[in-house]
Amino acid sequence: MSKQTKDAKHFDVDVKVRDFCSKSKLFFIIGFALILISLLSTFTGVDVALEFKGGTIITYSYTGDVDESSISKELTSLVGSTVKVQQGDSLDSDTKTLSLSFTSTEGEGTLPGQRGRAAGRQRR
Repeated sequence: MSKQTKDAKHFDVDVKVRDFCSKSKLFFIIGFALILISLLSTFTGVDVALEFKGGTIITYSYTGDVDESSISKELTSLVGSTVKVQQGDSLDSDTKTLSLSFTSTEGEGTLPGQRGRAAGRQRR
């Protein structure tokens, strides 16, 4: 091999060495703090405020024309709660879709198993 080929294959690369082992004490403290925070939040409890409303969505396929407002009024009087009616087009055929959303406010503001805690807050 000539001297030119040897020089062409040699690259000066500045390699950075990260020494994680010398910082193991810092990583141990950070990990311990995260574990401690998660344990404390488990035992002290986190006040979760979910405003979940349940309900049902029913989708019908149809052909022809329908009146959304008359369907909504009729179903609202029949069911006794608000019914949201929404029209759309079916992607797989030439039919139209009609989505009926029945909402429920039962259990609003509480999660299952938190009824006692929520009731305790209301008494204060």
